[in-house]
Amino acid sequence: MSRGLSKLAVTATVGNVSVKRQRPKESTAFESSSFIGASKPLSLNTPIDDVVCWGLALETSNSQGGAACLFQNDQVVGAIDLGCERRSAQALIPEMKRLLRHHRIESKEVAWLGLSLGPGSFTGLRVGITLAKVFSYTTGAALVGCSTVEAVASQAHDGLPLEDSVARDMVVILDAQRRQFFVQRCRIVEGRVEMMGETKVADGEEVVRSMTTTTVLTGAGLPKLFKKWPELEERALKSEKWSPSAESVGRIGYQRWLAGQAIDPMELKPIYIRASAAEEANERQ
Repeated sequence: MSRGLSKLAVTATVGNVSVKRQRPKESTAFESSSFIGASKPLSLNTPIDDVVCWGLALETSNSQGGAACLFQNDQVVGAIDLGCERRSAQALIPEMKRLLRHHRIESKEVAWLGLSLGPGSFTGLRVGITLAKVFSYTTGAALVGCSTVEAVASQAHDGLPLEDSVARDMVVILDAQRRQFFVQRCRIVEGRVEMMGETKVADGEEVVRSMTTTTVLTGAGLPKLFKKWPELEERALKSEKWSPSAESVGRIGYQRWLAGQAIDPMELKPIYIRASAAEEANERQ
């Protein structure tokens, strides 16, 4: 589908934020491609619920690489994946520009950018935070964040081994290095995931002792845990749900943007939970 926008705009309210609806100009045919979906033209007669809001989601906390998704409202219309060797601001910026250009979207049309704030790879989190701040400063896009464990937990509804009607405990486990894990307890009730308490750092023995007979497991730290406790594998969700996805980050981010929960770029900080090994060594000196 084709799209093009002139500078003439009216303002509509979606959730707790204001969105500009722009008068369409004459547009050209949209080229076919391997990307998902297509753009949608706007008109001054478009119902408020149909206002198109563009957003980007960024996930760089995973040590295996980075990813970004383009959202039209709450639907993914395009995505890119980068390996860990290309997870840098220098690599992500041109890839994000390519994604926007492919869908004929100017960067200043992006209303929000969601990103995972950690815990996770120190390098990856710094890359994501830096890129998000630069993008917000240059385009005016609102910044919305979520923790890595929130993103992983939100993926549980697609990977539960039991019926959704059964209430159960879930533990999100991420690798914290140094023989430890980042651990977040959750409660799943009728398909809803509720975070229970704060994310903590624990060793494997503590994680195992805290489990109940109905506890299910998810998170990228599970392979490390299963090496010592292979009998726990039967409690795990589907392995494709263990790592946070840019899509999950974006779905959380979109809802927070609608609720007016944007973060001031000056206040945007990663969630480390604890200092890096190098920082702890410097403190001891």
